[in-house]
Amino acid sequence: MSGKNMETKPTLYITTILIIATILASGYISTIKINELETIIDTQASKLNSYNQILDNQAEQLKSVNQRITDQNTILEQYNQTINLQNQTISHQNETISQQKDEIQKFKPITLVDDAGYMITITSYPERIVSLAPSNTEILFAVGAGDRVVGVTDWCNYPYDFSEWIKAGNMSSIGNYWNPSIEPILSLRPDLVLASTDSSGDVAASLRNLGYNVLILDGDTLNEVLNDVFLVGRATNQTDQATTLVSSLRTRIDTVVNTVKNAESTPKVYYELWNDPLMAAGPRTFVSDLISLAGGQNIFDDAASQWPIVSSESVISKNPDIILSHDAEIKTRTGWYSINAVANNKIYQFDDDLLVRPVPRLVDALENLAEIIHPELFGSH
Repeated sequence: MSGKNMETKPTLYITTILIIATILASGYISTIKINELETIIDTQASKLNSYNQILDNQAEQLKSVNQRITDQNTILEQYNQTINLQNQTISHQNETISQQKDEIQKFKPITLVDDAGYMITITSYPERIVSLAPSNTEILFAVGAGDRVVGVTDWCNYPYDFSEWIKAGNMSSIGNYWNPSIEPILSLRPDLVLASTDSSGDVAASLRNLGYNVLILDGDTLNEVLNDVFLVGRATNQTDQATTLVSSLRTRIDTVVNTVKNAESTPKVYYELWNDPLMAAGPRTFVSDLISLAGGQNIFDDAASQWPIVSSESVISKNPDIILSHDAEIKTRTGWYSINAVANNKIYQFDDDLLVRPVPRLVDALENLAEIIHPELFGSH
């Protein structure tokens, strides 16, 4: 072997050893890095486990909170049910109290004074009522006591055609409106009778002497008529209905009166109740009252009686601007052509039942009169 080859081998050995050493060193370093990574991973895994444990704990707490909320909702629902039951109990108790008050009220005596000044004491509300005037019948039905009316006159025709009721056996007739006979009234065993002074004053006195409760209604003005509506309401345990009705009527009256304040004139009005002989509306009548409230002047408001007999000459002399009459031939009367109302064709036919009965419908008449007397304010009639 040559010397050159001998020198090469140690170098090769050294190189090999260095390579092996480098490889071993690299493996060692890699092992160290792997161990470090494993340590990091273990640490992160431990932290993750801790986080999961925390999440599990929070989930358990949330579950506990939800359970408490569910329990509280259950308790709240039970409270609401209890409150509802208590409210129902209170409502039933209030109804019972109201019914007891009504029963007490039924047996609570009330003292009333009628338009003739007579006083009656009602110890129980009437169940069998007899009306001796068409106006009284209207008022009874207007306040809601119509279902207790057992007898009416042959002249009662509002709010229903009572003749049909009488034929069907659902109502009894006591006969004539003027001076009715007492026997048909007694046969109906009434616990309240509504009469009027002019038409049934004598029979009212006889009934009162026999111990019957009798109320006389004789309102002369619109305000007195409204007071009668309230009086009948109290007598029949219909006070609330009567109060509501009167309040509504007064509102309508106020509307007319307030509008009339803007009128620039006060037309003279002649109301003819009858034409043979001539009969007019005088002072302290609801006709005169209505004419005044509607912005007119009753030409016989200065008469000596409420329903005066007048002459043709006095009507001509007073020269009304408006005439209210049911006589279609009024224009042909001697000398009447000179009257303003005739010359200007201001003659109006009016429903007598609407205007001469002391009933709530007088307010309808007032509104109609306002249109006739002041069309410039209310529109043409």
